[in-house]
Amino acid sequence: MKVLICDDEAVSRRMLESVLPIWGFEPTTTESAKEAWEALLQPDAPRLAIIDWVMPELSGLELVRRLRSQRRPHYVYVIVLTGRHSRDELVEGLSAGADDYVVKPFHPSELRGRLHAARRALEAHRKLETLAVELSRKNLKLGELTNTAHRFVDNVSHEFRTPLTVIKEFTSIIDDGLGGPVSEQQREYLGSITNAVHDLTQMVDDLLDSSKLKSGTLRVDRRSQPLASILDTARPMVAAKGRTKNVQVEERFDVDPDMLVFADREKAARVIVNLGVNAVKFSPAESTVEIWARTTEGGDVEIGVTDRGPGLTPDDRKVIFDRFQQLGVDCGTSTKGFGLGLNIARELAWLNLGRIDVDSTPGEGSTFSFTLPADDPELVVTRYFERLAELEETRPRIAVLNVTPTETQADLEEIRRFVAQACYHTDLVMAAPTRRPVGVVAAGLTDDPDGWIDRIQAARARLITEHPESKVSRLRVQCLGAWSFQSNADVARTVVREALTGEAAHV
Repeated sequence: MKVLICDDEAVSRRMLESVLPIWGFEPTTTESAKEAWEALLQPDAPRLAIIDWVMPELSGLELVRRLRSQRRPHYVYVIVLTGRHSRDELVEGLSAGADDYVVKPFHPSELRGRLHAARRALEAHRKLETLAVELSRKNLKLGELTNTAHRFVDNVSHEFRTPLTVIKEFTSIIDDGLGGPVSEQQREYLGSITNAVHDLTQMVDDLLDSSKLKSGTLRVDRRSQPLASILDTARPMVAAKGRTKNVQVEERFDVDPDMLVFADREKAARVIVNLGVNAVKFSPAESTVEIWARTTEGGDVEIGVTDRGPGLTPDDRKVIFDRFQQLGVDCGTSTKGFGLGLNIARELAWLNLGRIDVDSTPGEGSTFSFTLPADDPELVVTRYFERLAELEETRPRIAVLNVTPTETQADLEEIRRFVAQACYHTDLVMAAPTRRPVGVVAAGLTDDPDGWIDRIQAARARLITEHPESKVSRLRVQCLGAWSFQSNADVARTVVREALTGEAAHV
C-alpha cells in the first residue's frame, strides 16, 4: 500500500522511508504541505498519508482541512505527527479531519500498529465503496424497471379505455334508438353491457391510481371549495351503479352543502364513489344505500356511506383496506375487481388530510366514513402535521417555503395551482390572500430545501417557455427554515401559520 509522507524534517523523513518498506508499505516523500497537496491531486495518489502538524507556510492541519473540504473519488486516511501533548490540541487535530495521530518522538512499534489499523480501515472502506457502487447500479436498474412498469400500466390503462369508450358510446346510440327500434329485452341487455363497462372502467381507474400512489407520482390540488361540488361530482356515478342493481341511493346532510372544505375535489369525490360503489355492490336488490355528511367536534366534515349488506366481522375490518383484499361475496354482481377500491379510498382520504373508518355489524350492514378538514388554515395545518406524523418513514427535516409574485397584478390562484403541481403529494400548499404581500406557503419533508426551490423555478421556466400566455409571473421563492421533524415539528408548524397570516417577521 502506498503511503504519502509529508514532513519538513529530513531526519524524520529518512527514518520513515527506511522502516515503512519493512512493514509492507511503499513510501512517497514530500517536504511541504504544498508539495503534498499536489501529490494528493494525482489520479494514483496514495490513500494513506502521514502528515506533520507543524510546517512552514501551510501547516499540516490546514492541509488536512483542505483535503476534507473537497469531494474526492477516494478517501484518504490521515495520521498526524505532532509534538503536542495536550488533550485540547489533539481534539483540534481530530476535529480538523485527521483519522489518527502519533506523538513525537514515537516508538516504531506504535507507528506500525497505527499503520496496520489504517490499512484495515481502508480495506473496509474500499469494500464499502465497492458495495455502494453496486448498490447504486442496482438502484438505477430498479428505477428503470419501476418506470417501465409504470409506463406499462399507463399504456395498458389507455389501451383499455379506448375500446371501453367505443363500447359505451355505441351502446348509448343503440339504447337511444338511433339504429332502429329497441325491444325491452334488448334494452335490458344493453343495461348489462353498460354496467360491465362501468365496472371495467372502475377497475382500470383503480389500477392506474394504485400504480401512481405506490410510485408517489400522484399529484394533489387541495384548495378551498364547497362541499357540494365534491358531492355533485360523485353523485351521478354512485346513482348509476345503484340503478344497475335496483338499489336506491339516498342522501342525508346535517351540514350546509355550501360549507367550505380544504380538499382535492376529484380525489375526495373518488373516495365517495369507491365507498358508494362498494356499498351498492354488497347490497341486496331493492335495498337502500345512504350517503350522509356531518361536522365533527374537531371541526372536520365527516362523509359516510351506509348500506344494508352482509356486514363485516372484526377480523375483516382489520384487513378491509389492504391492497388486493377481497372479502365475502357480493350480491348479484358477476364482475370481480382487483381489491383496490377501498385501499385507494384510504390513500386518497389520507392525501386529503383526513381519516377513513368503518363500522359494521355482521348481518346488519356497514358504514364507511372519512373526514375532510374545514377550510380553516389553523385546522388544515394541524391536520397536515398529524398526517405527516403517521408516515412510517419520514425524512429528517421539514422545510417551509414562502412564494411571492414580483408583479402586483399576478393571478394568485394560478400561482397556487402551479406551485401545487410542482410539489409532491406529501407537501402542503396554501394560498395566503389576506397578508401583504399576497403569496403561497408550502411545507414539505425534504433533505434539500435549495433543491426544492430549484425544482419550482425550473418548472416555472418551462411553463413560461411552453405557455408564454401563462399568468405565472416571476416568483420569489424563499426558504423560511428547515427543522428536524422529530424534534421541532411544532416550530415548523408555527412558521407555517405565521407565514399564512403575514405575522412571521421574516416573511
